[in-house]
Amino acid sequence: MLAIFSDDQGAPQDGCIHFDSWDKLKQSATNPDAVWISKSWRGDIDALGKEMRSSDLWYRQLYSELPHSSPLIDGNCTLHDALRKAHQLNFAIRQIPDAARQFSDIEKLLFFMAIRQGCELTPQFDRASKSRYVYPMVQTLSPELDSPAILARYVAGGLLKPSRLVDRIRLCRQCGGAHLSYVEVCPSCDSIAIKHAPSLHCFACGHVARKANFQVGGSLACPKCEARLRHIGVDYDLPLAQYICGHCNEASMEAPVVGRCYDCGNVDSPELLDVTEVYSLTLGEQGMESIRQGHLSTVSDGDGARDVMPGRFRELLGWSSNTQRRYQSFEFGVVLIEFGNTGELLDHYGSHRVSLMLAEFGERLRHVIRDCDISSSDSLERIWVLLPSTAPEPTAARLGHLVGVMEGATGPTPEVRIRTFHSPRDMGEHDDSRTIMRKMLAS
Repeated sequence: MLAIFSDDQGAPQDGCIHFDSWDKLKQSATNPDAVWISKSWRGDIDALGKEMRSSDLWYRQLYSELPHSSPLIDGNCTLHDALRKAHQLNFAIRQIPDAARQFSDIEKLLFFMAIRQGCELTPQFDRASKSRYVYPMVQTLSPELDSPAILARYVAGGLLKPSRLVDRIRLCRQCGGAHLSYVEVCPSCDSIAIKHAPSLHCFACGHVARKANFQVGGSLACPKCEARLRHIGVDYDLPLAQYICGHCNEASMEAPVVGRCYDCGNVDSPELLDVTEVYSLTLGEQGMESIRQGHLSTVSDGDGARDVMPGRFRELLGWSSNTQRRYQSFEFGVVLIEFGNTGELLDHYGSHRVSLMLAEFGERLRHVIRDCDISSSDSLERIWVLLPSTAPEPTAARLGHLVGVMEGATGPTPEVRIRTFHSPRDMGEHDDSRTIMRKMLAS
């Protein structure tokens, strides 16, 4: 069944129902296969797109009869084509195992892309955005993913794939902001109060200074050797223009350029700024495979430990607890690494720098634990590690030593708390994955 948004009801059509507003659709409790906007509808298509992508119909198709540039719609087509494409979407949904389950933010995004062949997330330039570019569909469908650092993680893990290069931008190392000003500064005092000033070069003694220093009445004389300068090219010449600092009065032949961040005030030379490439994104092979399997598997398939999504981690932890109940000789450990002062870290270092710190910690983590161990992160503050056939305490001790790599040169140090669970020692009679994780969080 197709929902048609139109101000001209017209004759009833098989498989279609007319509405003139989103509120009317919600009140009807209708669950259409797709939504089609007639050219007669005079409502706000962008607002309708946001309402729909934030509702239970978020994964359904939204078409317009007339071309429209909203990034939240699937395109423009005729009513006949909209009906045909809705049938195709329903077929694609039936190929996904357990498609009716609750999705996490990343699962929601991958599912949305998987049921749309060739779906591409296109970044849009946004002056108000800290990073200058936004993905409108990501902002609406999965707002917790609305960060370049988070999306880059899923690209690195193969869930998403870069498609078309849109831009290359420089970001502040401190906060990840792209609102930068490039300005010349004095090499002596870093003041921006510098200006060009003509200079002279005395051939007699080699002295170079501002032209004003050579002027004596209506003639020119070197302030150092007092030689009279009458003929350019014989007594003196004009080198490249100097910079004169209005703060310290220092003269220099060159003025270095620095990038000043409008968001946090940090100052860096351009070569030290973080360079990032902005791409449109498509579904990666790992993302498609994860959706077909009915769960998100590994984010990283490189050497070392496997990093899996939270839902998959709970499944593996549940399997371990069930196995231990059946086979008493089987043991496993769980380690919870929790950062207690992320708010303080974010305030001091900025989200971009904190993301890099956590990424570095995650990379070191993969080298500390074994290939058979499983790690997962269900928030910025927490990392879980499942250790099959081993007690957790030795691994927890090694993980404690990794905290030092995250310390900043100046600023707060991450406060890390490490908790452990060992089965069968800590195992309750009816413990499952959620119970075990709740116990560890409450301990």
